[in-house]
Amino acid sequence: MYKKRSEITYAQFEHYADLINNILDLNMFENTRKIEYAYARYLLAHLIKNKFPQTAFTTIARFYIKKGKSSHHSTIMHSISTWENLIDPKTKWTEKSQRQILNGYTVEYILKELEMDYISELADVLEDVRNLTKKGIDILKPCIDIAKKV
Repeated sequence: MYKKRSEITYAQFEHYADLINNILDLNMFENTRKIEYAYARYLLAHLIKNKFPQTAFTTIARFYIKKGKSSHHSTIMHSISTWENLIDPKTKWTEKSQRQILNGYTVEYILKELEMDYISELADVLEDVRNLTKKGIDILKPCIDIAKKV
């Protein structure tokens, strides 16, 4: 059965923003147009829209505003488009240039770091657990007991 992906929650948004801020050692919501800050915001918008496709551009913009950075749905659309153009192999964004702008890291490294984070998958599992019926819980109890022994 196909499971519809949900919108991102504010807690998940903060989590991904913190991850990117920590990797790049900056606060992307600082009111500046410096390229490294702008690229961090582009990356976050791209990540959210790809991991949580049901999330509206206006929702992402509201999250940015809540963190202190002015934004609009069209800004988010532009951010995603710009990031996708940057990482397109045809643009030949050199590794040296990436490292200069992205705190010594490459796009490939950052994306791998973000992929290793399983918070969105965990949120889905938690939602499934919340929706379990008594019969479903009874079926899972033997599995949980076996897992505890391992």
